[in-house]
Amino acid sequence: MFILGLIAWDTNQGVLVSAIVAAFVTGIVWLIWWSVSGPPDFARILGVPRLGSIPNDDSGPAPALADASSGTSDAYRDLLTEIEGHTNGQVLLVSSPGPGQGASTVALNLAISATQRGRRVALVDGDVAGHGVSRFLSTGSEPGLTDLADGSSTLAESARMWEIGPDSVLPIVPSGTPDSASEDALAGAGLAASIDRIAERADAVLIDAPPIAWDGATAPLAAHADGTILVVTDAATDATVVDTRDRLSSAGAPVIGYVENRTKPPSFWRLPIVRMLKRTAGAFVAIAL
Repeated sequence: MFILGLIAWDTNQGVLVSAIVAAFVTGIVWLIWWSVSGPPDFARILGVPRLGSIPNDDSGPAPALADASSGTSDAYRDLLTEIEGHTNGQVLLVSSPGPGQGASTVALNLAISATQRGRRVALVDGDVAGHGVSRFLSTGSEPGLTDLADGSSTLAESARMWEIGPDSVLPIVPSGTPDSASEDALAGAGLAASIDRIAERADAVLIDAPPIAWDGATAPLAAHADGTILVVTDAATDATVVDTRDRLSSAGAPVIGYVENRTKPPSFWRLPIVRMLKRTAGAFVAIAL
């Protein structure tokens, strides 16, 4: 299109006009491409609903507790409503396709929101590698789940009672002693008894689980769960979410829905089509001048 313009208008003005026309045509092509390919449609890819969208929030690990009137707190309350509308499962994993996508933060704030609503919820850290919710606790990670599973600790000794309001307490069971026997403890018969013991005292149990493709501790946890809430960011790909879904389903905790985490408000100037138009127009104007 640009070459044709140069042939028709062999002047600086003609170059500028042809540049504008070429930019317009390029923009239309990119708009069609964006509408067809766009961001991944995980609802279609996974065959499960989108349960919610959590905005990017740098206020700390527990924004649902820091400011109950914030947009992030509203998003977690909406997420809780959607989860309760899509499953009757009592024990749910909260996991992601890969590390660094915020599953631990989502699990923590979801448990806070549920407790604030009067639900009896227990939060369990199933990440014995030390990347789970235990890192947010000032009391440390042990004793915890692995100690409870191997019989070296009682539930009363393993749980931390976190007061999040005048009449609200959230029980948290950290990951436990991080030694070579940790995964063996989670793979043993004591894990089922431990989860049952926690579930007897709660309406819902949320287990912060590491990515199943990255950590062998998740499959045993999934075997004792009713389903999984999958947390994804824009770093997730079609292949990784499908692989994660299949692994979790095979392990016994099928994905009931997914959560988009760390989302940013849509911006006109951030759209690929707009960025492309700006670059194209700028380059052509520079040539014309």
